[in-house]
Amino acid sequence: MARIAALLVALIFAGCSGSRAQAASDGRKTSEGWAWAKIRNDEIADFNDRCRKEWDSSKELDPHKKEGWDDPCRQISQQFLVNVLTNPKLQDQIPHHGVRLRGVNVAGGIDLTDAEIKPEVRIEISRIEGDATLDDSRWKRPVSLNGSAVTGDFSAQRIHAESAIQLNDALFEGGVDLSDAKVGGDLEMWGSSFGGEVGLTSATIDRSVTMGKASFAKKVDAEGLNVGQGLFMHLGAEFKGDVFLIGAKVGGNLELRSAKAWFVDLSSAEVGELHIGGLRWWSAHGQPWTGIAANPLTLGRRGSQVPRCDSSADSGPPKLILRNLHVGAFQDDPDAWPPCLDLEGFRYDRLGGMAGVSKAANTGRADMRARTADEWAAWLERDPVFSTQPYSQLSSVLAAAGNREAAEEIQFAGRERERGEAWKHSFWSWTWLSFLSKVAGYGIGLYTFRALWWVLGLTVVGAVVLWFSPNARRQGLLWRLGASLHRLLPVVDLSKEFKDFFDNLEPDNPEGPRNLNRWQTAYFAGHAIAGWVLGVFLLAAMGGLTQKG
Repeated sequence: MARIAALLVALIFAGCSGSRAQAASDGRKTSEGWAWAKIRNDEIADFNDRCRKEWDSSKELDPHKKEGWDDPCRQISQQFLVNVLTNPKLQDQIPHHGVRLRGVNVAGGIDLTDAEIKPEVRIEISRIEGDATLDDSRWKRPVSLNGSAVTGDFSAQRIHAESAIQLNDALFEGGVDLSDAKVGGDLEMWGSSFGGEVGLTSATIDRSVTMGKASFAKKVDAEGLNVGQGLFMHLGAEFKGDVFLIGAKVGGNLELRSAKAWFVDLSSAEVGELHIGGLRWWSAHGQPWTGIAANPLTLGRRGSQVPRCDSSADSGPPKLILRNLHVGAFQDDPDAWPPCLDLEGFRYDRLGGMAGVSKAANTGRADMRARTADEWAAWLERDPVFSTQPYSQLSSVLAAAGNREAAEEIQFAGRERERGEAWKHSFWSWTWLSFLSKVAGYGIGLYTFRALWWVLGLTVVGAVVLWFSPNARRQGLLWRLGASLHRLLPVVDLSKEFKDFFDNLEPDNPEGPRNLNRWQTAYFAGHAIAGWVLGVFLLAAMGGLTQKG
């Protein structure tokens, strides 16, 4: 009876496809008839068991290698799969666990365009020779190609899967396109290899996307990707082409920890937390750097040697674009940043992510809370185009975290870089900013009191000038210092005696000899003007008028 049933099934599929299945190597059943019997019995149709030769001790072929997969025993037709998955009469006969195939070779690829697939489908550790086209298809239950190889393109544009799509440990020799896909569960790509471009443009994944340990030879375009939970591009994942996450939305963590990339664009994205600790960099398209010492990207003192950032060179240093990205928090390590950054509009609410730093690295500069202002300034300087916004953003976050001293140092570093940029374009702007810097520290925190050093210095100089006046010299050093300070302070009169002295007349003899000669009089006129200038700038600085560019 079993043989008769198998023969009837084979005849049914022959009628549906218009062709007869190839005979099995054992001569008893067709591959498709045998597979259908396994499916109806709610069993895994494992072609490794079916097709294993008595002399062959190995159980499974490697789907990533072509050898051995041309065995007719392993082959089923594209039409067989289409019929099983889309024919309502056959779908009604598929038990709970769905269609489970292993070690099979689907000859000619598979086309399920616009199909509605109700059962769970697992074609695992298998090989699809040709394209796999799932455009506009609808899947009620999970679909898995775990461990399999697709020799052509995998296209699933506008696919609607109510559950997970599992593409783990797989090989995709062509491109993979999941643009505008809607996935109710996870999209899993763990440990897979992608030889062509990968498209996730405007895809919506309700749960997470996992790419850990995966390898991407070409561009990954995920512009407008919407992920409800986490986007995990980490733990040894390799991105040898451009990675575009422009305008992406990630509800949870965006993990780039211990990955390797050369160009990542996160412009205008929204991310819960960004983790990049252990992220390392290639030069263009996965090529290693040459002539660069170990750890060239470690954050250090400003001006430390890192590869020159040349955004116009396709083979230049790697780049991370964070323009207008907003994250709740980010966690890094000192070696995670490439030499080229775009930080304009990068906004973050706090430093240090939920995961913090690893136990092994929970010391020194790996702890973002312990990073020095010089290291932060070196990070900001990796953006070759100056803007005040990245400096203001970092300063505000450091101040909110209670590190006001570092916050003021970052503000000052930003104004100093602005002064350096002014030198390239306008001598007068540079002169003005230099004056603000040296006289009042731009009015930033304790830098403001640089004006007091000028007061002290001018007071001493004035006392030296008074030494050349016989009347002043007789009064002693402290008197001369007081008189010099009196002349320097605008409005304030420290002593009537000092006032009368600088009126340049003898107190007891109005018609007597002058206290100051001409050059001394001229000097103290400038001395008084300098005092007014210092006073005005000190008041303006304390009022915040000189703090902004």
